[in-house]
Amino acid sequence: MNVLKGGVPSGAGPLSFPAGRWYSWLPAARWARNGRRAGPGEITSNEADRTGPARTFRRPRAIAPGSPRAFRPRGRAPAPWPAPAVNCVACLSPALAPDPRVVPSPFALLRCGACGMGLLQVPVGADEHFDEYWDEINERIYSTPAVVDELDRKYARYLDLALKRAPNQRLLDVGSGAGIFVERARTSGFEAAGVEPSARAVELGHRQRGVDAHCGLLTRDDDLPRGNGVLTLWDVIEHVHDPEELVSACRDHLADDGVFILETPDEGALARRLVRWVPKPVGRRLGLQGNIYYPDHRYYFTRKAMAALLTRCGFDRVTFFSDHTMFKKSLEKMRLYNRIPPLKEALYRAAFVVMGAPFMANKMVVICQRRAGPTP
Repeated sequence: MNVLKGGVPSGAGPLSFPAGRWYSWLPAARWARNGRRAGPGEITSNEADRTGPARTFRRPRAIAPGSPRAFRPRGRAPAPWPAPAVNCVACLSPALAPDPRVVPSPFALLRCGACGMGLLQVPVGADEHFDEYWDEINERIYSTPAVVDELDRKYARYLDLALKRAPNQRLLDVGSGAGIFVERARTSGFEAAGVEPSARAVELGHRQRGVDAHCGLLTRDDDLPRGNGVLTLWDVIEHVHDPEELVSACRDHLADDGVFILETPDEGALARRLVRWVPKPVGRRLGLQGNIYYPDHRYYFTRKAMAALLTRCGFDRVTFFSDHTMFKKSLEKMRLYNRIPPLKEALYRAAFVVMGAPFMANKMVVICQRRAGPTP
C-alpha cells in the first residue's frame, strides 16, 4: 500500500493538494485532505505525520499520479478565496469559512459557523451604480398591472399587522423604488414617505404614482423626519456594505416602540438548502446556484443571524413570517431580459406553481419594534 505523507501520495511527483488554493474546492483535493474509513483499493495515511488513529484516503480515479493533466482546470479558474478579514456582521463570531457546497463564483461565499449567515466577498464600491437597475425593462416590469397587483396584495398583509402595533401613522419606506409600497401605505391610511438612492426610480414614482420620494441614502445624521411609527426595508439589507449601520440608522428614525418591517432572502429556507445540496455538476448545468448567489446580494441571513443583529441594534419583539419570491415579477424579468421561448416559459410557470407551496417559501419578512429607552 502506498503511504500518504502530509496529504500527498508517495511517488506522485509534483502532484499535491494544499488547502487554501483556488482548486481546493475540487472533490479530488478534498478527498486527499479529509480522512475516511478504509475500503478495498484505498491507501493509508502515515500515523507519524498525523495525530490520532491512522486514516485512509481514496485516490481520485480521474487523475493519475505524475500525469501532466493532473488538476488542469476547465476554462477560467475561479478567483482565489481570500482569508476572512472580519467577524460575522450578525453574531460577531470569527468562525467564517468558505462554503464548500456553493460553486465558486468570481467572489468567495463565506459561511458563519455560529449563525449560518452567508457573506459574498464583493469588493466595496463594485456596484455603486444605483440607476443601472432602473433601466427601461425594469420600468416596464414595475408598470405591469399583474406585477403591481401581486406586490399590492403582499404589502396589504403586512400593513394590517403594522397598524395594530404602530405608535403613530407616520411611515418611511427605505429603498422605495418606483413608489408602489408608498402608494399602498397612503391608501391604507398612513402618512407615507420614501427615500430612494436612484434618481430614475424617484422620477418614475413621481410620474406614475405621484410619489415624491427623497433621493438619497438613509444615514444616522441625515435630515429625514424622525419619530416615525413604521419604517420598512423591502429587499434592501442584502445589498448594502454595512447591515448594522443601516439597521441602526433605521432605529434612529423610529419612535419608541415604532414598528420595523424588513424583507430579505431566508438562507435557512428549505428551497435554498435544496439548491445548495444539488450536486455541483448538475447545479452548474442548470444555473441553480447562480439564481440565488450573485454579486448584487452581499449578505444572506438566516433567522438566527437576523435575530442577533436586530437585538444588538436595539429591537425586540422580533417576529418572523415566511414569504415567497414574487413569481410574476420574476417571470416578467425572464421574458424581457432573457427572451425565453414559450416552452421554457411554460416550464418556469410549472416550477413556480411548485415553489408556491407553503413549505417552499424562500424569503423572510421580519416585524419587530424599537426598544424604548436610550439607543445602544
